[in-house]
Amino acid sequence: MAQVSIERKENRFVQELLSPSDKLLLSSTRDFVDEQIMPVRRELDESTRSDYGLVEETLKKMLPLGLQGGFLPEEYGGMGLSSALTTALLAEEMGRGDAALFTSLMGGILAMRPAIKTDNREVLEHFAPRFVQEDELCLGCFAATEPQGGSDIENADLMGSGITCAAALRDGQWVMDGTKVWSVNAGLAGAYCVVASTDQSLGDEGIALV
Repeated sequence: MAQVSIERKENRFVQELLSPSDKLLLSSTRDFVDEQIMPVRRELDESTRSDYGLVEETLKKMLPLGLQGGFLPEEYGGMGLSSALTTALLAEEMGRGDAALFTSLMGGILAMRPAIKTDNREVLEHFAPRFVQEDELCLGCFAATEPQGGSDIENADLMGSGITCAAALRDGQWVMDGTKVWSVNAGLAGAYCVVASTDQSLGDEGIALV
């Protein structure tokens, strides 16, 4: 009997958990990495330290794959990608070439996930068209971490007491006052979701995603 290698992707059990469309997306992503990223990996790294031009150019080349807005529900033009397994495998494929490129695209998941989970149609209808277009880059940014508290501001036991970034609604516009750090795509994103406090005395009830 011929020996079966579990190292070959076609023989791994995870393949049985993927839909045909997921397999096609992974295959297309793998081909893109091999053809477009592998040859310029060193140049991409240098680009992040200079003009960022090659990084942006490569991200734009990835738009036809649908990863920029794939996480959106199908009714908003996305692919409804919600599987943790598929996302992990996409990260693995992209990571072979440049993990930072995948992180940049997936910033949209973090920024838009609250609106998706709560079915906030006003937010989705406004931003979704920007993420699903194939001719213009639209990155997302989720800003949570703060200098004095790190990621601990997400600790539910603190009941929002560690959030110092304040948000106030003035004349129909949210005005932010505070500092965030380590926010993926900050300064480049077209959509931001910022964790802030409207009233620290209210605890969890005073936390807002603006």
